[in-house]
Amino acid sequence: MNKTTQNDFSKRIGRYGALAAAVSGVASAEGQIVYSDPADITINQGFFYNLDINSDGTVDYAFTVNPNTGASAAFIVGSSINSMSYVSNSNQFIGTVGAASINGGNYQYPFNLANGDVISANPPSGSFLSIQGTLNFQTCYPAMEFCDSGGATVEGFIGLRFEINPGEFHFGWVRIESSPTMTIVKDFAYNATEDASLLAGQQTLSLVEETFNDVRIVALNKSIGVYNVTETTDYNVYALTGQSVLKGSISDRAHTIEANSLQTGIYILELRDKQTNAVIRKKVIL
Repeated sequence: MNKTTQNDFSKRIGRYGALAAAVSGVASAEGQIVYSDPADITINQGFFYNLDINSDGTVDYAFTVNPNTGASAAFIVGSSINSMSYVSNSNQFIGTVGAASINGGNYQYPFNLANGDVISANPPSGSFLSIQGTLNFQTCYPAMEFCDSGGATVEGFIGLRFEINPGEFHFGWVRIESSPTMTIVKDFAYNATEDASLLAGQQTLSLVEETFNDVRIVALNKSIGVYNVTETTDYNVYALTGQSVLKGSISDRAHTIEANSLQTGIYILELRDKQTNAVIRKKVIL
């Protein structure tokens, strides 16, 4: 039986292209959490603040506090505000719609997310809403999670989904402190990878994500190619029964694991970084 060399394997990977990656069930992972922590921005009654999350010169959201002291309230809207008027865009926040019988209309209320809550295309509760979100009011209506009946400020995270380029959406969060007469924008972040989730309050990628961020795994026939390895990494191939059937160490940026002795089937490849002890596991089809 002919042995597949590194050069031969690379050529075959290029020939099969995306099909090989799809069949193997694995792909490269890319991502970056972009975190911003400016000095606290306080918005008082009658004022507004335009939030540009990714610093591209385009306003993504705006916060405002109603100047009417008889009906004071704070809002987040999916566009810039100028003289208390706004034009909507496609940007959204996670929340819920209030009952039509309450205060005369179907108002939208952003959820107050806890630190660590998942922000993704399918939030655990609520849905992505747009246009305007009421944070609070002089009277706390049901579903207002940033409202305190005593008028105190309430702090929390708002989950966001916003457009960077046409049709390219990213998830993010903003941490605020709000009352009917004031809102403070404290910090914010977003995932630079399109449609990639993040956690409320997340400021960096996890140790595993950072360690294996650029690693690419491609299985073809009885060979497993592991690419972009930056540190010495141990590997272990497991059968679906949990039995270790092949193991070794990787010290090159590009490495081929020869698995000719294994039967055709589905296996789990485990990579463990020797410096950080970070671990990832990927399904491979041989």
